[in-house]
Amino acid sequence: MGFRSRRTIIAPLLTARHNALCIAWARQHIHWTVDDWKHVAWSGECRFQLYRADGRVRVWRKPHKSMDPTCQQGTVQSGGASVMV
Repeated sequence: MGFRSRRTIIAPLLTARHNALCIAWARQHIHWTVDDWKHVAWSGECRFQLYRADGRVRVWRKPHKSMDPTCQQGTVQSGGASVMV
């Protein structure tokens, strides 16, 4: 059948409004050229959480389906300890 046990990916919990805003933003920028993108200030910052539950949740899914919302473990921002690098 093609199903295998895989770990879930950790993804932000997005509402229907968040999804609509992302799609609207993408549509506004679909015609940007490479030169347009060169004027964007890209940030290489990463946040590492110091205290987090183990999160070893597993799902049965087919290969290449990791972005399917039913195969993700949602997360929200919290006041937990973290470090920006």
